[in-house]
Amino acid sequence: MLQGAIYNIGFERGLNEWRKYLKTGGYIAVSESSWFTDKRPAEINDFWMNAYPEIDTIPNQVAKVLRAGYLPVATFILPETCWMEHYFAPKTIAEDIFLHKYAGNKTAEEFMFGVSTTISMIILVSRTIGRMITTFG
Repeated sequence: MLQGAIYNIGFERGLNEWRKYLKTGGYIAVSESSWFTDKRPAEINDFWMNAYPEIDTIPNQVAKVLRAGYLPVATFILPETCWMEHYFAPKTIAEDIFLHKYAGNKTAEEFMFGVSTTISMIILVSRTIGRMITTFG
């Protein structure tokens, strides 16, 4: 599966639909955007609820896994260094190349502004939101 694949159809729907692909005794591992706390700044909450209404707290995400009939094996928070060093740093380089290639293209610039806003929000609230990794079978 691709990163973001479950996001495209929704976490809960993905859990239910992917069951048919799981072999007996097999496991699935997913990452999902999750709130680390029940309380967060309104600006951050509003941004993410608009961008991804299915975002939820880790206990609620694990409850969805259970409701879908899976048995969670492990759940942990993806360390911030994974985001910064292995995702955002290379992504920033790729974005610079993209913007240089499409300099003056308003659509490309608007797209990248949206991507940059999302990244800024993640960096700003790294103690409030991040990726939960769950393995279940």
